[in-house]
Amino acid sequence: MFCFGTLSILGAMESALHGDNNYLYTNAALGFVTSLVLASTYGLGIALSAIVLFLWQGGIYLFFESLSAFLTAELLTEISLIGGFLILSSGLAILKIKDCKALNMLPSLLVPILWFLLRAVF
Repeated sequence: MFCFGTLSILGAMESALHGDNNYLYTNAALGFVTSLVLASTYGLGIALSAIVLFLWQGGIYLFFESLSAFLTAELLTEISLIGGFLILSSGLAILKIKDCKALNMLPSLLVPILWFLLRAVF
């Protein structure tokens, strides 16, 4: 539950690429409140999730830090644009306006990466 939130992934990415820890601080505050509530029901075992969360976010941080030379602002803008369309298509499907298969469109996230790789080579 703590590992797969948007702030968990985006926070580690922002910290690695831009040195901005605001998302991580927000995620820590929200996670702290949530873990207090869950610890009252499930006990001390919830504290062990901190180890998993540290390894998860640390891995994401190290991954994006190693890719920071390749991940330019232009590439991140293009990936964000496609991500926005994927979120829009999911919303349209949830509202039953249009039956969009967002999972079938996930490979579209590779298009800007391949484009920028080809552009760098040629």
